[in-house]
Amino acid sequence: MANQPVDIITLINHKVIKFNAEDTIFPQISKGGVVTLTNILETPEDVKKLKTNDTFSVLLTLECKASDGESEKTAFTVSCSVSGSFIVAQCAQNEINPIGNNTLWNTAASQLMPLLSSYVSEQITRMGFKNIQIPPFLPVTQAEPTTVAPKVLRKGKSAKAKTKNT
Repeated sequence: MANQPVDIITLINHKVIKFNAEDTIFPQISKGGVVTLTNILETPEDVKKLKTNDTFSVLLTLECKASDGESEKTAFTVSCSVSGSFIVAQCAQNEINPIGNNTLWNTAASQLMPLLSSYVSEQITRMGFKNIQIPPFLPVTQAEPTTVAPKVLRKGKSAKAKTKNT
């Protein structure tokens, strides 16, 4: 079986568009909590068929929201939006049709997400939440936000997390 050509896109630059962090609760979480990660990918509406050396941009936003386990008050929220510019390095055929092309958009998001998760993770650590790690890739879907329940360690205090289904 011969290797079939594939579409290749490459991130050529990225820029942080918006960054917001709010710590809304005292520095101690006593009974665990819930961390909810939400990512949103915004794609251009006016992109025509792409050919080799064409460029396009997308905007990826990641929001991390943690709540206290007892009162379910928001402990912190960190949100970051990153714009990425991409170049089409190779087309499997003569052009790529971006309309409804989830593979194209997920490939773009997968190149931006490690950068975005490192920005958000670093800020969460600076806020005193030491054991919350943001995965370097979250699937981009139109579905409900993804919820994870890690153990939370903040300013030397550990707490169990409960699972919250969304």
